[in-house]
Amino acid sequence: MDKRYVSELKEGNSDLRKYIKKHAHKEIKLYRRYSFIALLVSICSFGFSIYSSPDLFGIILGILFGTLSSLFSFDNYRKASNPFNSYCPSTKTYIFGTEELLGATVEGEFRKFSEVIPPEEEQGVGFQPVNTEGLCSNSAFISSSLDDLLTLSTNIQLEIDNNEKLDFVSQHTEKKRTQLKYLVARVGSSEYRTTNGKKICFQSSIIELMESIQGKGKVSVAEVGYFDGLITNEAFRSKLYEYKNMNDRQKKRNPVVTYDLTNNFPLFRNNNNQFYLETQPCFVASRHIGITTIAITIDKQIVFFEQDEFNLIGGGLLVSSGSGSADFSDINDSENTTNLITILKYSMARELVEEGNLYRDLPSNTKRTKTLDIAKNTMITGFFRWVDRVGKPEFIGISKLDVHSNDIEGDNFEVIKEDSLTHIFKKEIKKLTDFTEFKNVLLTNKSIYQLNLSFFIALDRLVTIAGYSNSSDIKEKKVFERVNNFLFQ
Repeated sequence: MDKRYVSELKEGNSDLRKYIKKHAHKEIKLYRRYSFIALLVSICSFGFSIYSSPDLFGIILGILFGTLSSLFSFDNYRKASNPFNSYCPSTKTYIFGTEELLGATVEGEFRKFSEVIPPEEEQGVGFQPVNTEGLCSNSAFISSSLDDLLTLSTNIQLEIDNNEKLDFVSQHTEKKRTQLKYLVARVGSSEYRTTNGKKICFQSSIIELMESIQGKGKVSVAEVGYFDGLITNEAFRSKLYEYKNMNDRQKKRNPVVTYDLTNNFPLFRNNNNQFYLETQPCFVASRHIGITTIAITIDKQIVFFEQDEFNLIGGGLLVSSGSGSADFSDINDSENTTNLITILKYSMARELVEEGNLYRDLPSNTKRTKTLDIAKNTMITGFFRWVDRVGKPEFIGISKLDVHSNDIEGDNFEVIKEDSLTHIFKKEIKKLTDFTEFKNVLLTNKSIYQLNLSFFIALDRLVTIAGYSNSSDIKEKKVFERVNNFLFQ
């Protein structure tokens, strides 16, 4: 088994136990108390049976059954000290399974995410649902007005909120239990690998973001754990099942217990009987920042991969070369710790280096220098809210690499580079309209290959910018010129 796989699996299970222990100490304490009482009862029964028995045979039987009972109770008490056991399936023989849905149960009925609209406040600044044209199943909201502002921006001042203690585990006992069971199902399995890394939580509203781009104030961020995202952004679009055996789980049939977590999804009905998503920041979810960049190599190729099928998010989909979450450590690692643009560019560059398996043989200091160089050759091009993931804030961009496409292997851990796909979608990018042609090739093959939503949005944004070439709008012309000069001059 791959050493990195084993290491992350071990760290992930350790993080899982710590997380559950932190958020469920009362339940664990109660569980241990009941186990301890059962142990005492067994010991007392053991002693009484010996004391009260009139003959040797009764004493021997008392010792035998008392010992077995005490050992069993002691084993239960010992297991009770492990927080993981409190949130395993309700019966030891049962197996967890999860299912991502394309909608949520609201007011007793299933509502498709594709039919959800942006909140009125965000519609006012141009947000609208995206037509993914059959290339991906998830839904998103975008605003060309905000995207154009971001593309032309070089500085968004940022402040870190160190005071607010963020907690996304419900105080309601049953909801908490379901959230933590979901976490055990996703992380406590050898199929998936992830750790509770520290991420950047985006605290500001869309209006505050737009104002900060124009130099009116700062955006606010905080530290949040990746598991916080799993129990909210991922859990609230999912169902959790308990199956009797692995065969039932693999065939997704005959679940013994079903938990519908989508009834936590923050959808609301307006006066027109339409359902809208809660505004950013959506406080029931972790809102950790997602980042995606499309890389263009020195031989003018688009770099993309196939997500490993066992990856927690987007398994089996085509993904762009650098896609993931903004780490909280990216703030200090970037060149300017108070500029959100600089930090996001560094996050994109880091993901690109990690997933592309770039500079793998270089010393860590040299590798970081190379990552900073990629960050300098990265441009932020837009933003979207990922509807299915509770409106999760996502930033997109484009990067220029000084390496040949053949030298980017992929890490074969989170992503896989398929030579057959590279051949099918091979396209030189010499001008902005080439992105449109690349997208058309994807559309031709959409019955076979599906895209991760962030890859689609990042690509579609470049197609939109290419369409600005003959625009009479001054801002759109500036956007076209800036991206065109960045890529080709």
